Amino acid sequence: MTCEFLGRKIKKREITQVSVIILIHPLLILLPSGITLAFFNQLAGNLNRV
Repeated sequence: MTCEFLGRKIKKREITQVSVIILIHPLLILLPSGITLAFFNQLAGNLNRV
């Protein structure tokens, strides 16, 4: 028995692709944010320092 979505059969390859995209998407957002927070003082401009 295969899964269906909107009347189309969903293959194993398509499920794998969606799973990889779901895992990579948060990393693309959180990784630059984490780098920015970790190196905030080095990335801040001269006018932003207090």
